[in-house]
Amino acid sequence: MQNYLLIYRAERFSPNAVERDKAVLDAVADRLRNCGTEAVDFLHEEELESSVIGRYAGSTVIHMTRSDGALRILEEMERRNSRVLNSPKSLRRCSRNRIEAVMETLDLPTPSSLLKEHPELGGKGWWEKSIDTTDSSDDHVRFLEDRPQVSVGKIIQPHIEGKLLKFYGVRGTDFFATREDIAKDSFIQLRNDADSLANALGLDIYGGDAILTDSGHLTIIDFNDFPSFSSCREQAAEAIAELGLHNS
Repeated sequence: MQNYLLIYRAERFSPNAVERDKAVLDAVADRLRNCGTEAVDFLHEEELESSVIGRYAGSTVIHMTRSDGALRILEEMERRNSRVLNSPKSLRRCSRNRIEAVMETLDLPTPSSLLKEHPELGGKGWWEKSIDTTDSSDDHVRFLEDRPQVSVGKIIQPHIEGKLLKFYGVRGTDFFATREDIAKDSFIQLRNDADSLANALGLDIYGGDAILTDSGHLTIIDFNDFPSFSSCREQAAEAIAELGLHNS
């Protein structure tokens, strides 16, 4: 029988979202048990230590961890034939500057490239964002009217006028959703762009933000690992459990 280990995110990485983050993992566990899986254990990120590596060798691990120490333990678990979703290798690729570079390699529109081709889409202002997507400090994302000097550990994005979209996906399943209702062609484009980015990063469980302009242009402005899926928790939990059961 396959064992499953589900790991809650440390509270410091869940500002204002502790209960929502916990709820989605609880829902995944319910789906696994409904499929006949009884061996489902939970740990908190802070409880991860070297003894876990041997105890859960060969298990499927579904986790929301982000600390470097936790990722090191999960990397060792992967080396010992545990299946880890999301892979710690993929999480280490998820800094904002690396995500933007991957988007450029894939020829996906970034805010900067979109504005260069369509200057009329620019709004007044700029976004200064921490390169580290796990940064939960008060100023990890700031809107500024004037373009700031580039600071160490920050990226600068031009503000694009349009509708903010929240999107969610689980790679390798049929699940993809947006919080907002959008036209079918825009939905398909966003799904294709998000899938391409997730594939390039190796990220299985993801979410993000995009801007849809009035003229129909789309650009992803943020891409994250394992969101809380609060607007589509039940469907997401079903897909994550399906992913966990697949090839397990």
